[in-house]
Amino acid sequence: HHGNLLQYDLRELGDTALKGYRVYVDSSRELKYYFYAVFSKPFIALDQLEEREAEKNPEGKNNFTYTMIQMFRMQFLIHGELLVKVAISSVSMEDAMNKLYSEAPHWNFERYLVEWGKNKRNSK
Repeated sequence: HHGNLLQYDLRELGDTALKGYRVYVDSSRELKYYFYAVFSKPFIALDQLEEREAEKNPEGKNNFTYTMIQMFRMQFLIHGELLVKVAISSVSMEDAMNKLYSEAPHWNFERYLVEWGKNKRNSK
C-alpha cells in the first residue's frame, strides 16, 4: 500500500510465527492492517534492516544517520522447501491469527487446490 507510514511493528512468536501491523495515512484517512504469519520451518534470526546516510561534518569526517526501514531479513537453519501461511485483517492481530488457523489449518497445498475447486464448483 502507498501512503505515509505512521507506525509499524513486527514481533516474533517463538521460532515459527510472526505477528505485526502497519498504520498509514492514505487520502486523508488512517488505515490499519494487522497480519499473522506462520513458517513451516523454524527461523534462527530476524533482523530489521536500516538505511544509512553519511554527511560530512566541518572537520571532514562522516556523520552517519541510521533510519529503520520496513524491511526485514530472516535466516533459517534448515534448508529446502519453506512454506509460509499469512493472514491479514483490518480488525486486529488476533483476528488475523484466527483467520489463518480457521482458513488454512494444514500445510498441504494440493489439498487447498482441491478444496478451492470444490468450493468454486459448488458456488455456481
